[in-house]
Order: sequence, then structure tokens, then C-alpha cells
Amino acid sequence: MKSRSGCIYLLGILLMCLSAGFSFGKDGAKTSKMSIDQAHDVVTRAYEKILKRPVDPSGMANFVPYLTEGGKDAAWLQGALKESPEYLERVKNQKQDRINFSIIAVIVVVVGAIFFFPRKKDVESSESE
Repeated sequence: MKSRSGCIYLLGILLMCLSAGFSFGKDGAKTSKMSIDQAHDVVTRAYEKILKRPVDPSGMANFVPYLTEGGKDAAWLQGALKESPEYLERVKNQKQDRINFSIIAVIVVVVGAIFFFPRKKDVESSESE
């Protein structure tokens, strides 16, 4: 009886996926074809979110067919943009900026400690006066 209820459960999940407009691609990934307008919106938002800039015509022409005909989705597009040389260079520069800022912060703290906190010798001499 358990195996029958398991099969019914899996059949129900499959029917829900199909009713939501999804199919399963060759690689087993969830796919859904979208309209050209939807694809344009997805590409525009992904470029602004991931690359922090407007989409260029070549990017739009490259990615829209994957979304409308290739069965790819927004998550795939975001992953593709995160693997692009432009994104990787920007992330590398951001990490370097954080490292530089951290080094400057440590230097400021050390210099502040040296010049603004009284040394033991200075404290003893001011107490004796």
C-alpha cells in the first residue's frame, strides 16, 4: 500500500508541474518557454542586478533566444552572467577594494593608538608633577 501512495504522490507532483507550464529538459532541469517580452524583461533585470549596468544590444540578442526557444530560465541567465569575465573582474576589484580599506583601517587604528593614547612613561611623569 505504501508504494501505491508514493506513486500517487509523484504523479500529483508531475501533474502540478505540467499544469504550471513546466516541462523537463534533456538534462532534467525545469524549463519553461517565455514570450519575447518576458525574455527582454528578464535579460534587462539580470544585467542591472548582476552586472550593474543596462543591457547592450549584443547581450539582448545573445540571451533572448535561450529564454524563448532554448528552455532556459532567469536562474540560468544569472548564473551565466556571474561566470562572465566582466562580472568576475568587478568582483575581483571589489574584493581588492575591501582588502585595501581593511589595511587602511588597521593603520588608522595603530596610528591613533600610538599618538592619542598616553604611554606608560608619559602617565608616570604626569603623575609625579
